[in-house]
Amino acid sequence: MVLHNAHVIEHLQGSRGWHDGTLEADHWASMGDIPPIEAAMLLCRSNPNKTSYDDAKQTTTDELGPGHLIRLAQRLADIDKADHRPRTLRDWHQTARGMGLAYHSWIDDYMEATLPPAPPIAGTTPPEPQVAPVDLAMVATRQQLIDAFGSFTGMNATWFDNLTDSPALLAARKVTGRGGRGHIAEPLFSPFEVLQWLTNKSRRKGRSLSAEKGWALFESHFPRAYAAFSTTDPRTD
Repeated sequence: MVLHNAHVIEHLQGSRGWHDGTLEADHWASMGDIPPIEAAMLLCRSNPNKTSYDDAKQTTTDELGPGHLIRLAQRLADIDKADHRPRTLRDWHQTARGMGLAYHSWIDDYMEATLPPAPPIAGTTPPEPQVAPVDLAMVATRQQLIDAFGSFTGMNATWFDNLTDSPALLAARKVTGRGGRGHIAEPLFSPFEVLQWLTNKSRRKGRSLSAEKGWALFESHFPRAYAAFSTTDPRTD
């Protein structure tokens, strides 16, 4: 068994969060069947939801040139043609890795960071689950969100009374919070995920918020969180 020190674990967790935000890696990793071309794009660090294959195959990254994606897509398509069956992102990663195909190393870190916990050994007591520390610069209280976005969307304290009515807001909650005798812990939310919800044109709650204005508010009120996701800022396109 390989033991990771704190710095390695912190690196893996940070890589996971960054790629969930930029590549929608958590979305793709949850899918049960990904076509070979889209899989090749993801393995080469391109998001098929944001970039076309024609554009991605001309892109150079810190590790790959344009020809790498073309050849990887050809190999995965050939594998799928010979043995067509549903394959997850983890399946495609293991296939490419096992065959020694060239891809971007981000997926190695991401897959390691999202490995399911090993089953307990019979006759032993399962260890207590470890809760990852929360980076307070990457989360916000209800009042901080209201201060940032409220005057433009109508967001107020009532929006947080019943989060089941707003699934996206519920999903953005990273710390549940709790109240008790002599102790109250605030629920904490990802301002980046709240931003994505608020700028979604299909949102029905409150007033609409343009992406340009939303990102300006996000940058102004949550500068460190903005820095982590600045590469996805639509204002820089």
